[in-house]
Amino acid sequence: MSNLKAKASLAFLNDSVINKVKRGKIVGPGVIGQAAKLPHLPHASTILTEVNERLDSISLEVSAGNHAAVAAQVLIEKEWDSKFKDTAQYVTTAAGGNKETILASGFDCTSTETVLSVEPTSLTNFSSKEGAKTGTCDLEADPQKSATAYMFALVPPEALVQQVGSTIKITIGTKTMYIVLDTHHKTEAVGMNSEESLNAYGVAFNLRGAGPIVKTSSNIKPK
Repeated sequence: MSNLKAKASLAFLNDSVINKVKRGKIVGPGVIGQAAKLPHLPHASTILTEVNERLDSISLEVSAGNHAAVAAQVLIEKEWDSKFKDTAQYVTTAAGGNKETILASGFDCTSTETVLSVEPTSLTNFSSKEGAKTGTCDLEADPQKSATAYMFALVPPEALVQQVGSTIKITIGTKTMYIVLDTHHKTEAVGMNSEESLNAYGVAFNLRGAGPIVKTSSNIKPK
């Protein structure tokens, strides 16, 4: 038997709950779209969606301070891990080493994976000072082996900066902006104010720098 050219990565099993839920929202539609190439899933896509929704729901309860929900989240997360691990291993076999099929199903490939299994920790020795040139500022923190890129924000003193999962909330007066951090091109912002009209912008960046910022063609209003 020849070695497969690529495999569906299992690194997502070490992700946080919020990132697992994000993964589940990608894999569900992904395996449906690849039904012709993945005809014998170990768990139906509806089952994957259902356990992902349960994990999402219980994680929101835990985030809201419901301590009684913590034990339930542990059990649901174990179920989620089992079902999505089974699916990833099946995709590896059914794809026959084809990267495009693996990626289209919603999983990462081991041969192209850049996301490490350990999440970054808090920045240490983070400092800021005026730059040597007009209109500049120097920002610095200790490097982290588990990080591939960094995001820094400069805000007025009266601004309130909060974090909900991977969403950064910056509130100035009665207005809040949301900065979403993610390693995928599709993600979900959380902790948003309902019925607030917002414009959406996006930019891609890596260790070499950032691309141009782009605005969506229409604004949004969270429910």
